[in-house]
Order: sequence, then structure tokens, then C-alpha cells
Amino acid sequence: MENTENYYTIRIKLICKFLDKKGGTIDEMLSAVNDGLEDLKLKPIKLRTLNECLRKLREGNFNHSLRDHSTKKSQLFKIKVVDKKYYSWDSNTQKPIFGDMDTSERFTIPFLVGILNKYQSIPAVQKVIDLLPEIFDLTDDEMNSSAAIIHLNPDLYDYKKKDFQEQVINCVIKILSHIHEGEVIIFNYSKVNESKSHNNFEIVPLQIRFYENYYYLIGKDYKSGEIIQFRVDQLTSLRVESLLDDDENPVLFGPNKYTTVLKNRYKNSFGIWFNKDWKTYKIDIEFSNWAAAYVKHLRFHPSQEVISEDKNFSKIIVRFKIQLNKETYKGQPPNERNNEIAFFLGRFREFAKILSWEAV
Repeated sequence: MENTENYYTIRIKLICKFLDKKGGTIDEMLSAVNDGLEDLKLKPIKLRTLNECLRKLREGNFNHSLRDHSTKKSQLFKIKVVDKKYYSWDSNTQKPIFGDMDTSERFTIPFLVGILNKYQSIPAVQKVIDLLPEIFDLTDDEMNSSAAIIHLNPDLYDYKKKDFQEQVINCVIKILSHIHEGEVIIFNYSKVNESKSHNNFEIVPLQIRFYENYYYLIGKDYKSGEIIQFRVDQLTSLRVESLLDDDENPVLFGPNKYTTVLKNRYKNSFGIWFNKDWKTYKIDIEFSNWAAAYVKHLRFHPSQEVISEDKNFSKIIVRFKIQLNKETYKGQPPNERNNEIAFFLGRFREFAKILSWEAV
């Protein structure tokens, strides 16, 4: 259902923008408002609706910063009409402020734009960035502060393919659209350690997980029912399509059915890998020196718990509840029974030491 009050506020905001530019005739105002609505992919309005918006603007009957503090209802915001046709702000009027954000809230937008800037080569992302200042009434100076946010995580890269990261993200976006529509997808895939392409995976797409700078598709095999994970950048030609039935219609599924299944599945996984035959263990790891300071304020897993910390902050013991593979020899340590733990600990070298582990 359309939110009528929000639509009125958007239209009134466009009227205010027109008046801020010295105004004009009612026809010019209508044209400017409809141009703005078209940019926002909204339906145009007619003169009758425009006059209703002008009445609401004068009364302050829309979402703005003074709405809850005003006792005047007839002429909160004053608009003058010269020669019965030229509309402009009255020189003695106050003007509405939309959004009613305080300073910290306003700078949340440049902060988010700073994050989005990494993906601005994607046209849809650039459109979002361009619209945010207008939606939240932010100045160019405020928006320019987004340049102070620098992200140093590695980009997705393939020396053989131009704009590789953009292609991967566009593939992720397409998968999201199939999840939204509840459509089974079909694609070809090459495993990370193989060059051979495996054809015609028919998958119920359930979730996208971002882990260690890669995007993973979590899905259920349409025929066997097995839940499988795929690294999106390994999809052949980064292409997915809807699986069609005999009548050339997309095969559909109910996405909400699997929410709890996925939540429980990865509860004791350290990333994206899962094996139903693995058991969960309590694993105590001691971090020392710089590694202790690094780990202290980062949560790597929901089960993460600080067991002890020395007074000089040079050592910290952290407990995780993680799944491990079966032992291949007695006393085999966790980092040899779970590749993700090995990958995690490898970055800390001699400054991370597994103290103990026991089955839960």
C-alpha cells in the first residue's frame, strides 16, 4: 500500500525546491515538481493535487522538523503570489527543514557514501549516491566529507578480465533478484581448485554470505535437496538464469521456508563451510602481544567469549564454539581439523596458540 503522507511530503519538498530558486508561475511549478517526480520514478501529479500540496505546505501539514512544535495551522509557512500568478516565499516566512536529523545523524549519510564509493562504478550504486543529498537535504560540503572514509580491504580482481569486481557484484545483485522472486536458478561452475567447468547446477538460491572478501551463494540442490555453497566469482561467465519448466515459465520456490535451517546450519561454523558429521568443540586460544590488542575489539564468531586477560593487556584468552572434523590421529589439533581455523590463526603466527579443546 502506498504511503500517501510520504508522497505528499516528497511533492512538497519539490515545491520548496522550486520556491528556493525564486519560484515562478503555477504552470512552471507543476512542471518542476513533475520533473522531480520523474527523476524519483514516481507518477506525475495534476494541478488539483499541486494546489492541495500548496495548502498542506502553508499549514505545515506534512513531515518536517517543526510539525510537533507548531500551534499555528493556517499559515506556518508563508507563500506570496504576485500579480495573482508568480509564486515565491514570503520574505518573513520560516522554511521547513525535512528529515529533522541532528549533526551526528546527518553525517551518517556521508559515512555510508564513503562505504558505497568503493562500488560507485556500478551505475545503480552511483544513482543511489547521487540521490542521497537531495533526499536528506545535505549540502555539497557535507557530502564531500565522505572522501575521508578509506577502505583498504582487497578488491576482487582478475588480470584477464576488466571490471571483474563490478561483474561479480552485478552477478550477486542478479542472484538477489532471483531470491526475491523465489526463482530456482541454473548455472555452470568451476571449483576453486579445478579448471574444469561443471554444467547445469539447478539451485534454489537462499542466501549470499560475504566472507573473507568473497561472496558465496548458499543454495539447495533442486533435485537432491542438499545445501551447497558456491563462490560467486567461480560461476562460469558470472552468469545465472532462471530454471524454466516445460511451459517456459520460471520454476518457483518458497524462500522463507529455509531461514531457520540456514541459521542453525552455520551456528557453529567459522565461515561458510559446514559438515553435518562434524562435532562442536569449545576451543580456547591465547593471543599475545599485538594480536591480543587486535582480537580484543573484533568479533569473529557469535560464540566468541573472553575467558581471561592479563593486567598489562599483552595476553588474552578467547573461547570459540566451532565444528571440527574427526581426528585422523589422537590429539590432532583444531587447526588441522578445520581449514577456516587454520586460515584464521595463520595471520597471527606465533602470537596465537591453541590451549585446549573439548567436545560440547
